Amino acid sequence: MELDHRKDHLTWQPDWSRTLHIQAGDQRFQNDLDAWRYVLSHPGCDYHFNLFTDKWSQFDWTVEPTPSIQEIYRKRCEDLRNRYDWIRLWYSGGRDSDLILWSFLENGIKIDEIVTWYNPSDNLRGPENYYIVQPLLGKIKKLHPEIKITVFEYTLKDYEQYFNSEKWIERRVGGPSAGYYFFPAQMSSQVLTRPDLFPQREQGLKDVNLYGIDKPRLFLREGKFFLQHDHLQSQMFWGDNDWSEFFYWHSEMPEIHAKQAWNVINHLEKNYQNLTNEFVVQYTSGKYGPDLYDELCNVLGRKPSAHWYIGLGENKAPAKTTRWDKLQEWGEKTQWKPWLNYKNAINTLRKELPGAFNNSDPLKFHVGFMSRPIYLKDYNSSRYDPKLILDTNL
Repeated sequence: MELDHRKDHLTWQPDWSRTLHIQAGDQRFQNDLDAWRYVLSHPGCDYHFNLFTDKWSQFDWTVEPTPSIQEIYRKRCEDLRNRYDWIRLWYSGGRDSDLILWSFLENGIKIDEIVTWYNPSDNLRGPENYYIVQPLLGKIKKLHPEIKITVFEYTLKDYEQYFNSEKWIERRVGGPSAGYYFFPAQMSSQVLTRPDLFPQREQGLKDVNLYGIDKPRLFLREGKFFLQHDHLQSQMFWGDNDWSEFFYWHSEMPEIHAKQAWNVINHLEKNYQNLTNEFVVQYTSGKYGPDLYDELCNVLGRKPSAHWYIGLGENKAPAKTTRWDKLQEWGEKTQWKPWLNYKNAINTLRKELPGAFNNSDPLKFHVGFMSRPIYLKDYNSSRYDPKLILDTNL
């Protein structure tokens, strides 16, 4: 059985200035499969991940926003509350989504629903959700019984439905193809396919799916700080701009991301000597272990970790195996049809679109579209003062 679309989704027309997408030449795409096909059939065309380019290019990123980061977060919560009847936060228990939750609660701003997703076949995030995140939400429910808690569990049936043929990769449920992982669909599309769990829009409410994407990714080039992202960080969560938003990335409020970026730059210049591009990239990507990941989160105004394993980035540690290895090994051993359909479609796609996939990673990962670099400031090494104490209220 094919996945169902809702009638309003079929007639939806994107406002590209407010919708994350890929731009290639004068064409715009939410589905990166279509985008790669266009790029490879039009050699030399300009293409990039459009991170609200139309709106954000009008903002002066070279000037640090004056309000505190907490004040900007409060303003963002008020903005969302004023525009939607039902706010649905997709919650992982990590520092980004946890900050969103408490920004609402501590400012006395209503949040309607918290959704956590659980995949027993995911040998990393499955146990993490069951043993850590759901108990955390149980405590939240006791403190705030008015909040609806929804646990979305992916099952083998979901795999069998989504990967029922090799054409799964062409589907546009929720907009994009949601990457090429062995994972059924993407987060926002669940609202389209499961009205039994998410009935609000059918009840006439204007609802929004809210996600904690993403921390600013910085790099140094010729002594200058730039901000840049690739679309892979966020694609799993893309959706129509009237029901899917990122808390930290918003077309009308670039000051959220700008303030975060400036906080990080201020901290790096004052606390680290002889900065290199490699250090800046790895630091802002959270790749230097739990202590520096915790430091980065504090600089960004995040609250202390709700649980050490998730909140200190231990669950982000590089692994030699993927999250889906056990399921994939079982699928190969039993010749499970969903796994075979997945593998065959990926292998076909790699042959069809050479250059769109990273050849060092068999099957799993493809090459990301990069956003246009945003210049912030020149690196000022004279600000270095290791005696400064980290101010978590930057």
